[in-house]
Amino acid sequence: MGLSAEVSGKRMLKSEHGTYLRAYKQSVDLKRGCACASERWFVEDLGGKVVFETSNSPGRFLRSLSSG
Repeated sequence: MGLSAEVSGKRMLKSEHGTYLRAYKQSVDLKRGCACASERWFVEDLGGKVVFETSNSPGRFLRSLSSG
C-alpha cells in the first residue's frame, strides 16, 4: 500500500516544538520561525518506502542511520 495523495507532495516538516526540519549546506537541522525554501521537502512513495527529497537541492535525500 502506498502513500495517500493527501500526504505526497511538497511539504514542511514541523516538530511539536514549532521548529522546521531544513536541509542546510551538507547537513540537516531544525529552524525556528517561518518556513523558507530550505524547509520544504518533496514527500513521495518510492516502492513502498517514504522518501524525503529536499526542494532546494534536487537529488539530495533525507536518510536515517541504523545507529539512530
